[in-house]
Amino acid sequence: MKKYILYMVVLIFAVSFIFMGTSCKEPEVIIETVVETVVETVEVEKEAEPAGEEKVTLTFANWSTVEEVGRDDILAVLDDFEEKNPNVVIENMPIPFENLKNQLITMAAAGNAPDVMQLYGNWVFELGSMGALADLYTIADQEYIDDYFPNYLELTTFEGKLIAAPKALIIHAFWYNKDLMAKAGVDSVPKTIDELMDASEKIKQALGPEGINPIGLDTTASEYSLTLFWGFIWNHGADPLRDGVNFNTPEMVEAFEFLREVVRKEYTPEGVSVRDIRELFADEKVVFMIDIPFIPKITASLNEEMSGDVFREKVGVTTLPISDNVTTAYTEAEVTSIAMSEQAENKEIAMKFVEHLTRSDIVTSNWLLNLGFTPPVKSQSDSEKWPILDEDPYMQAFSNEISPTVVAPALGPNYGTAAQFIVNGMQRAIHTDEPIEDIVAEVEANLKIVYGE
Repeated sequence: MKKYILYMVVLIFAVSFIFMGTSCKEPEVIIETVVETVVETVEVEKEAEPAGEEKVTLTFANWSTVEEVGRDDILAVLDDFEEKNPNVVIENMPIPFENLKNQLITMAAAGNAPDVMQLYGNWVFELGSMGALADLYTIADQEYIDDYFPNYLELTTFEGKLIAAPKALIIHAFWYNKDLMAKAGVDSVPKTIDELMDASEKIKQALGPEGINPIGLDTTASEYSLTLFWGFIWNHGADPLRDGVNFNTPEMVEAFEFLREVVRKEYTPEGVSVRDIRELFADEKVVFMIDIPFIPKITASLNEEMSGDVFREKVGVTTLPISDNVTTAYTEAEVTSIAMSEQAENKEIAMKFVEHLTRSDIVTSNWLLNLGFTPPVKSQSDSEKWPILDEDPYMQAFSNEISPTVVAPALGPNYGTAAQFIVNGMQRAIHTDEPIEDIVAEVEANLKIVYGE
C-alpha cells in the first residue's frame, strides 16, 4: 500500500548546527487572564448501559470547541467516543486559546485539573515541569507508541516521560494573494527580505489607498506574536535560545530593525492580532501573512466568496523570505497535543480517550485532514485510504516544499518566561525610539537570568 511519509517528522532535529561566520548558529531543522470555564456535557443517544456498570465522567479542556471553524466536527469526535463507550460521559470545557494555558496552570496548582487537555507547543513543558501531566509511557500500549512517526514523540517528552500525545504539527508558513500581487505589479513571490520590502512598497503605493496592507504581522504583546515572528528571526541568521542564550548579536538586531521598519513604513497594520489579520486576509485586505495550514478553512468561514476553487486560484503558500545571512529558509512549527492530568482518577479510560483524540478515523477526517493537517501516526497516513493527502495542493506544498525547512523553537520549562522578555523587546522595537542595540542587550541580560547563565 502506498504510504504518505512526512518529511517534517524525519527532518526535525536532523541537521546539526553549523557556524555561519558570525556569533550565531543556524537553527536545527527539525496572558494572565482567568476566565469562567463553561462545562458542556456532550449528550448522545446510547444503548442502555449494562446493569451495574459504573458511569465514568472525563473532563476535557480545549480551545478547539471555542472556535467556530470546525467546532461541530470536533464535537462529533466527542459524540463518537461516547457512542463507542456508553459507560463514559465527556464533560467538554471550551476555553479560548489565549486563556487556556494560564487556566490549566491555575487549575493544576489548585488540584482540580481536567482529566484530559488539549495543549499547544511549550505548554507541555510548563505543565510537565509542575508534575501536572501523567507519563503516557507507563499507561499506553506499546503498539500505540510505535504507531507514531520517528521524532514526533521527542516533541512532547520531558525528562524521559511522554507527557502528551502529539496530535498535529502546526506549521507557520508564508501565505500570499496572487491576485493582489499582480494588481500591484509584483511579478513574483518574494524570496528574500529585500524583495519582501520592495514588494511591500509597491503594494502600499498601488493598493494602500484601497485599504490593502502589504503584510499582516501580529504586533500585539501576546506570546503568539513571537511564535509567528520566529521564522523571521531565524531567517535573519539569529537563533538566540538554542545551546544557551545568544540574543545580543548583529543578526538579532537586524531582525528587530526589520520589525520596526515594517511597522514604521505602515506595511502592516499596528496593534492587530492574528485573528484580525485572518479577517483582513479573507477580505483581501492583506497580501502576505504567516499562518497555519487550515487558513483555507478559516478564510472560507469568514468570507464565502473566498473558498474552494476561488481561494485556490488566488492564494498560494511557501517558505518565508530570507536575509543575506542565511542560505535556506526556516519555518516555525510547534506541536499540538493531548495530555492526561496526573490527577486523573480513571487513567485507563482517559488513555482510551487520548488515543481516540489522536488516531481514530473520525479524528483523522474531522480534526486533521478537514483542517489541512496531516496525521502523526502511520496507521492513518495511507493515501489510498485518505486520497486528499495526494490531491490537496496545500498539503502537497507543505509536504514537499515547506516541511523540509521546519524548525521547532528551543522549548522547555523556562521558555514561557523567556518569551515574555522577547515579546517585551519586540513591543519596544515597535512602539519606542530606543536604539535596537540597547533593547537587544537588555533582553539578553534578562534571558541569562531566566536560564541561570
